[in-house]
Amino acid sequence: MSDYAKPNLSPRTVEGYTSIIKMHFIPEFGNILLSQLRSDHIQKYYAKQLVSGRCDGKGGLSAQSVRHEHMLLHKILQTAVKQGPLSRNVADAIDIPRAHPIEMQTWNEAKIVQFLNEAKKTPYYALFYTALFTGMRRSELGIVKGIV
Repeated sequence: MSDYAKPNLSPRTVEGYTSIIKMHFIPEFGNILLSQLRSDHIQKYYAKQLVSGRCDGKGGLSAQSVRHEHMLLHKILQTAVKQGPLSRNVADAIDIPRAHPIEMQTWNEAKIVQFLNEAKKTPYYALFYTALFTGMRRSELGIVKGIV
């Protein structure tokens, strides 16, 4: 994390990756030597995540979340190949779950007006207005509002 992620990625991304590593990868793979990690370990882990991977214990992760975990694990293992501890990336042999697009739920004009009318009673009206009408990311909104 300190050699690759922190210098190359946003702090929010590093925070997310650190969370996945600590809450998911270390409990699952922490007792397996890197040289002993096999693709079937990873494949079984992904199957388990789909059924019961949520940290709150309320079911499984979405296929998209498992794909995100795969991307991170693949990158970690690819870095290990580049640096020498591994001769091949065992994550290359994994069949990752197919993500199904989720229909986005959006507010209609009446709901937006209702929300903004309520937001006018708070000091965050400008922030909410900006968020609704620009599509800015949370980190960009924090910069606008001065609360990164």
